[in-house]
Amino acid sequence: MTIIASVVFLIVGTVLAATATARWSMLEPYGLIPHFIGREINFERHGQFLVYLLRAASFFFLVVAAALAQTLFGVWSLLLLVVGGFPSGMMVRQHNRRVRAMWRPREVE
Repeated sequence: MTIIASVVFLIVGTVLAATATARWSMLEPYGLIPHFIGREINFERHGQFLVYLLRAASFFFLVVAAALAQTLFGVWSLLLLVVGGFPSGMMVRQHNRRVRAMWRPREVE
């Protein structure tokens, strides 16, 4: 039964992380998104607090998923943090590559 709850928490955490990344990408279309902690928080900007709140909630759900799976997988359950954060990390990477390409276009030879 705990493995089912662990999978549910893993899915919720992954969806929240992806939602936070997509929302941050919409808020910062021309700026780089940090992978982990981030820069200073600008609460005056509409929606940025929600992004940080979603990121924190997703990390919480991923930790709960790892804790529930610990009885079955042991220490290996910590890999659920990596598995759950992987889609969000790839979204950040894609956004940052697009922004870098926009600001530094390749030179024409």
